[in-house]
Amino acid sequence: MSVVASEVITGKIYWPFLSKTNPMKQGKYTLDVGHLTKKSMATIKKMGLTVKTETQAEVDAKNKEGAAKAKEEDKKFYPKPYRGSFISLKSGYVPAILDTHKNPVDPAIIANDTEAHIRATAYEYTWKGTKGLSGGVNMIQITKLVEFQHTLDTTGFDFEEDDDFELDTGDDIPADDGVATQADSEFNDPDD
Repeated sequence: MSVVASEVITGKIYWPFLSKTNPMKQGKYTLDVGHLTKKSMATIKKMGLTVKTETQAEVDAKNKEGAAKAKEEDKKFYPKPYRGSFISLKSGYVPAILDTHKNPVDPAIIANDTEAHIRATAYEYTWKGTKGLSGGVNMIQITKLVEFQHTLDTTGFDFEEDDDFELDTGDDIPADDGVATQADSEFNDPDD
């Protein structure tokens, strides 16, 4: 992997996987940077990377279709945000994330629509004999934080009080009597 360009771009963060790797990107930390400024779009193109664009109408249509499918399958639906012009970036490590005063920011609290300056890189790669350029992320400076708000759906978790419930403290488990069981032998090295 060889870095061919490194520039700062400005936009809003979407789909940040910055505190844990993205399960769909095999060990990579990822984010999309959307609502790019015109200068940032020109910078990305100058780096040799591709800016993707989606319209509000396209996102609305996908969300309508997704909501109908989720309802049909009795599943919860999470609408996709409108990103405008955007780029997807990834890294093999957690990038440095700072606020405007250069204080560290916990990556777990960064939510969609967070505004930031991002140090993006264009790097060469070869995969299965194909060569190309991909976008990386080295550093993020948060300029307007939108904090992630975890909401817990407790539907179906209504419990009734159980007066007969007793916590098993293990006091009634017999002490080890020195007799080996098959389960014991499965965890012991036969050469011991």
